[in-house]
Amino acid sequence: MFRLAEFGLDATLLAGTATAGWFATRYARRWFVAGTAVSLLALVTGALLTCAWLGFVVTWLLRPEDRVAWFGNGLFALIAIALAAVMARRTRSHAGGGSGRSVPPPGGEPSDVGR
Repeated sequence: MFRLAEFGLDATLLAGTATAGWFATRYARRWFVAGTAVSLLALVTGALLTCAWLGFVVTWLLRPEDRVAWFGNGLFALIAIALAAVMARRTRSHAGGGSGRSVPPPGGEPSDVGR
């Protein structure tokens, strides 16, 4: 059943996402001028963890008695934390001189992957 409160929340989330997307695309060149992987990691991890905690807030507001939604939020949050840890580890290994690349560097040959 359609409820106006749900539509208002959906419209607010959509407007917030669109605004954040516009802001990120507008200022991304200034932020990532050097192309640092650490700043990109911070942006992606912040967005991912924001989605994780926002899931709990939305469930608390709309369906606080739904145990499946709470379980799904917890599972998503754990996966988000694990993904952030993997990204941080790969970023550190790449910054420390290790090859964290899955594609050849610009101008490199396809046989250069993994070397």
